[in-house]
Amino acid sequence: MVFLPLFNKSLLYHSLCTIVQFKTTINNTMTTLTTNKNFLAPTGFKLTIDKSKYPNLEYFVTSATLPELALPEIVTTYRQGQSLVTGDRIEYGDLAVTFVVTENMENYKETFDWMVAQTTSDETLLSDATLSILSSKYNVTNNIRFHGCFPTTLSALEFSTNGDSEFLSADVTFKYTGFEFVA
Repeated sequence: MVFLPLFNKSLLYHSLCTIVQFKTTINNTMTTLTTNKNFLAPTGFKLTIDKSKYPNLEYFVTSATLPELALPEIVTTYRQGQSLVTGDRIEYGDLAVTFVVTENMENYKETFDWMVAQTTSDETLLSDATLSILSSKYNVTNNIRFHGCFPTTLSALEFSTNGDSEFLSADVTFKYTGFEFVA
């Protein structure tokens, strides 16, 4: 005589459904994981500002900082208690750029003239800028477009006869209305 264990069909069905759901969840998770395991190199970038107006500034950029984003919380109070809720506007940090100054100072003058023209022109002199992030094979992987850029600070240049053979570089800070990742 053979004894077969008694199975609860409902329990068996529920167990099989749970296993199928788990497998589906794992498969969905695996499809959203990154396929590129390379790390982002800090040297792989290119900054493009309106080439017709500022070709020298763009070509000699040696560093650019992707600005911070802040979403400040909103404090709500009621009687003696308070709570925090998500803010309703994003605050953007400054776009900071460093460039090597050319011997004839063309790129420094371009930025200087842009800043001076903002004070004398009746129109707003804005320009879009694109920060292109490059892969380890120097292919563009991401483009970040900054809308409505204008320079707000241009650093000093220190001339010295100390014997340092480093070339002069300048920092320029841009304000902008917002940025986005574009294809």
